[in-house]
Amino acid sequence: MKTKVIVWVKVTGVAVESYKSDKVWFTAGVKKSRAKDAYEMPRDAIKVEEF
Repeated sequence: MKTKVIVWVKVTGVAVESYKSDKVWFTAGVKKSRAKDAYEMPRDAIKVEEF
């Protein structure tokens, strides 16, 4: 079973890379606030020798 969802969001920005560019970049987002605790999660650190 396939489900399709359409979400309408407000466009917050429109940008072009340069005047010669053939692409237009749209920035869209939902204006909602949420507690920072919802995104913070303690994790164990790992040490790497080379990156």
